[in-house]
Amino acid sequence: MRIALILAVALLLAPPAHAHFRSHLYSFSDPACSRISDPIGAVFYGNGDVARARAHVQHHTGWGGVVFTNTQWFYSHGACRAENGENSNGSWYETRYHIRFRQTPDWDSGLGFTTEGTPHYEEAVRCGHATRSFDAARRLLTGYMALGGHATWFEYWGNTAILVQCDGRAAWSNGYVRFFAVPL
Repeated sequence: MRIALILAVALLLAPPAHAHFRSHLYSFSDPACSRISDPIGAVFYGNGDVARARAHVQHHTGWGGVVFTNTQWFYSHGACRAENGENSNGSWYETRYHIRFRQTPDWDSGLGFTTEGTPHYEEAVRCGHATRSFDAARRLLTGYMALGGHATWFEYWGNTAILVQCDGRAAWSNGYVRFFAVPL
């Protein structure tokens, strides 16, 4: 009886399997998806279409929708596609927490509808915005979403490339991606 209870709890806490979910490790700064820009740091799944993902991020963090600044592209399922939107806690000219979103094109039997995100903390600098931390923004987003009751788990993707910012400073991720369940 005790073993059955332990197994049942383990199954409830186990992340869902993903059969058709495919993603590149990074977003890109060009429509050919040839120049990496930001590491994927978040995946919204379940009812994780882009509208719901953005709405839940805004509801739990206060990061509202913003007008597109510099479009980024996401590579998934053999195609390079432009982002679907952005949320942040500041305007384009301010230091802010910022995330870009792209809904993946295929429903996954384990994950449902999925949207990828690139959470990051960026400073307003003379040349535009320069990311200072991918990991701090992902941790902050995780805290807000967990407080909001979203199931969350992580995977190590290894997207740790050192990315030189417009002001010459470097930023990088520790390679982990956080998954967030999005309910109806």
